Amino acid sequence: MLYRLLVGSLVAILLMLQYRIWLGDGSLRDRSAIESQIQALSEETEALASHNYVLASEVTAIRAGGQPLEAFARSELGMILPGETLILIIGDHVEP
Repeated sequence: MLYRLLVGSLVAILLMLQYRIWLGDGSLRDRSAIESQIQALSEETEALASHNYVLASEVTAIRAGGQPLEAFARSELGMILPGETLILIIGDHVEP
């Protein structure tokens, strides 16, 4: 009788420990979810770092001279210097 009680107690303790490992706080399931979040955040961080690198190189180029700044103003803002003529072409197809 005492032997059965001892074995039953040990089995119950083993099952409680297994429950905590597989399903409780800090379990293997939680760990895999956290690892997938870390992977997604790492990919996002890499994308943002490359974007920051591009922006930093643009800032360096603008500070170094006026050429990139003028090119940006011409393409994005439509800058025209005095003495230049603006030729606006409308449509995709130009007939000869």
